[in-house]
Amino acid sequence: MIKFTRWTFSISVFLLCIPLSAFGRELPKARITLKIIDEDGTPVSNAVVSIGFIQGGNGMTGRSEGKDFKGLSDTNGLYAAQAKTLGDVGFSVEKEGFYRSMGHYAFVWDRKDRDKWQPWNPTIKMLLKTIDNPVPMYAMRVNKELPLFGKPVGFDLEKGDLVAPHGKGLVNDFIFTFTGEFRDWRIRDEDLVLEFGNKNDGMQEVISDPNDTSKFKLFKQAPLEGYLNKLMFSKRATTLYEKVKKVGIKENQNFVFRVRTVLDKDGNIIGTNYGKIYGQIEFGFSDPKKVEVSFVYYLNPDGTRNLEFDPTRNLFKNLGRFEEVSAP
Repeated sequence: MIKFTRWTFSISVFLLCIPLSAFGRELPKARITLKIIDEDGTPVSNAVVSIGFIQGGNGMTGRSEGKDFKGLSDTNGLYAAQAKTLGDVGFSVEKEGFYRSMGHYAFVWDRKDRDKWQPWNPTIKMLLKTIDNPVPMYAMRVNKELPLFGKPVGFDLEKGDLVAPHGKGLVNDFIFTFTGEFRDWRIRDEDLVLEFGNKNDGMQEVISDPNDTSKFKLFKQAPLEGYLNKLMFSKRATTLYEKVKKVGIKENQNFVFRVRTVLDKDGNIIGTNYGKIYGQIEFGFSDPKKVEVSFVYYLNPDGTRNLEFDPTRNLFKNLGRFEEVSAP
């Protein structure tokens, strides 16, 4: 069975709420074609393709029923499947030497053609990225309370903790300063400044392609330039029904950083550690008197710009269930 994402499941729950009588006696059928390509746009043949069509189930318990297909992409990188469905299709693609790629597609129902979901037979591109050189890293999902309000708090990436006396950290890789005002759960001012203990360190924003279906995101090699020593984020709403205004926070936002940078007398980098953050840096009040910051980071300590992580060789041992990461 295809493993559907939480987003896919939420769509499925909605679809399961549509009465079957709306479709007629039987579910409409859908057809979909996947086109498997590599990073150069070249078709990939003999990739293992799995496609699952949701046909029913219990939206409250999360149990779904459906029709599954599995096969190999042809010489043009194509694989197609067709089945009756409630309108949601999930798929995945795998091949040795490549990172897995996953996605889903939600069809649209048209009363004028009750037997078919629309569009009929869309072609969805699935990107397979080569596995080049995954290495051990410090990789962790962080959710920490910031013990100081309006004052800097350091975070040590190799220790995975706040800097002493608030934790076991020793080096100020990241320095967080939170300020804000809690007036109501929907009326809050929240501001976060992220700085670095080393003036030569920094971070840069990377906006990922929302259509990138590969499990591996961002760059395989960190950029040499473009790092900022200070980033600012803010969220605020002045009235109960006003949309929250955000500054420095974007959709599909990720980051690449460098820390512990050492320069020679001519200003050339002779030592540094690169890393990445998947997703946004989340922050804010978790209750009226408590502030938390959350992010998922990967730190490569080998001194290279390599950002490919080997999930089987995490340098952190004995992480909690909610601290573990599996993405490369």
